[in-house]
Amino acid sequence: MKPINWRYQIQQYGMALVASLTTFMILGAYLFARRGYFNMFIVNKVLAGASLILLGLVLIIGPLCAFSPRFQKYLQYRKELGILALLTGLAHGIISAWLLSERFSLSWFIDHWYTALAGTLGLFILVYLGFISNIWAQQKIGTQRWWAWQRWGARIAFLLIMFHLVVMKWAGWMRWFREGGTSDLERPWMPPASLIAAVVGIVVLLVRLIIHVRQLKPKPPASHPPVLPSTPTV
Repeated sequence: MKPINWRYQIQQYGMALVASLTTFMILGAYLFARRGYFNMFIVNKVLAGASLILLGLVLIIGPLCAFSPRFQKYLQYRKELGILALLTGLAHGIISAWLLSERFSLSWFIDHWYTALAGTLGLFILVYLGFISNIWAQQKIGTQRWWAWQRWGARIAFLLIMFHLVVMKWAGWMRWFREGGTSDLERPWMPPASLIAAVVGIVVLLVRLIIHVRQLKPKPPASHPPVLPSTPTV
């Protein structure tokens, strides 16, 4: 096994951390402007939104390369972005279950078991994907199977987290559309941050759907027969 290239790892995680902190600060500033205060409850909201957006970045970078080669340089950061999506999601789950128990009591989890279950399953999948995100696991599982698990695991986790978000926040979104924000908000006209995160998630799903449909279209037949290479290619 090759020794760890710490300089490379620091560079990779450094770039991913910059993206994560930027996402966190933008969401945090937005929620502070909307609500007029910043506490653990707001931090928890920011962590939830940041986790979804970071995972969305992991899933959208590849399809964006089909539109423009300029996005190819970001492919190398997908693993690190995924790890940070896991860490922010894990922090959100811990804070919800233990530090905000007055808001998310056991009775709340029972009443909202379906959305809580979806979020928990999505988080468990991310934990497993993070656990096997190393060369040793890739060799043990087999490269082809390992890539399939990573690819489909991230997609399923994203869909579960989107379900968790939409079902949990739908009633509040509809109330905001009909009546606007509540009187305790500093700027009630501003959309909920969870709605913005959901829109980002929908954009990710639409881009991936467009790429999938484009791939299903039959390619036009070549006007000339292909020229066979004189030497074998790998």
